[in-house]
Amino acid sequence: MKDQDSLQDKGHWARAERQAAQWLARWDHAGGQDAPVLQREFDLWLAAHPAHQAAYARLVGLIEPAPQLRLQEADLSGPAVWPRRKLLRAGAMGLAALAIGGGGFAVQALAWTTQSSAVGENRPLVLPDGCMARLNTDSRVSWRFRPDRRDIWLERGEMALVVAPQVTCQLRAKFGLLRLHSGRFNLRLRDGALGLLVLHGRAEYVARDHQALVVAQTGQSLRMAESGPMLRSFSVHERDSSLAWQNGEILFQGDSLGNAVAEYNRYLTQKIVLVDRDLANIIVGGRFISTDPDDFLESLQYGLGLHIIRQGGGIFVAH
Repeated sequence: MKDQDSLQDKGHWARAERQAAQWLARWDHAGGQDAPVLQREFDLWLAAHPAHQAAYARLVGLIEPAPQLRLQEADLSGPAVWPRRKLLRAGAMGLAALAIGGGGFAVQALAWTTQSSAVGENRPLVLPDGCMARLNTDSRVSWRFRPDRRDIWLERGEMALVVAPQVTCQLRAKFGLLRLHSGRFNLRLRDGALGLLVLHGRAEYVARDHQALVVAQTGQSLRMAESGPMLRSFSVHERDSSLAWQNGEILFQGDSLGNAVAEYNRYLTQKIVLVDRDLANIIVGGRFISTDPDDFLESLQYGLGLHIIRQGGGIFVAH
């Protein structure tokens, strides 16, 4: 029986080592694409058997003493070029550090931290390196900070980001890689494309096929879509709108009512519905509280003579 158990253990170790090699290849190949989903699968695999944890740690070279892997804070201030082997060992240190008193593994270096906001929520965040972020309504962001780079993944919605001096963040986009240097930025996912406003600072975008390199400076916007990147100067209204939501407000300047309602509905669980199609073309303006549409609806009712009907969990606007 003991020999049989030994053979079974050897077989499991062999499988664990093969799977660990496959996981390492998957992480390298992914390059940040679908990383949160991949991370969840990776966590399940690690937790399935202690051999998985040990095999992966051994593969990436977790044999150096911990002091050699400690990095000073100054090392994180800019990009570093390290040999691949050293990077893997640094990553493994966070991956396979024994949890105090636990006996399990704390997945840190390869783990993505995820935060989200509810509908109507305006949520401030402080990233591990001191950079400041803020999630707009119904948004989701993940990040992973390693010694050699900082990766950020906006999965849904909109985010404001202040990148600290001497810091560069990499934002993984569907169609390429966005490098954000110290400054202030606004990012929004809409209709399958990622939009960037450079309020202050500098950003570089490299398409996945490496056919396009675009640099966006202060006062410019960059739209990254399947059709390719589009760079232009943004309007005062776009700038003011990106700042308004951070203060819990929503700003309209010469917007169609159709677009205004679509924007407002991002913040509301009780949606606004235009009953008559021609209402969508009416031009509106004003500054309102994003989570409370009462003033907005009153301006439609008393300013434009429209009827407001609250019924069945919805808000209906009609002639």
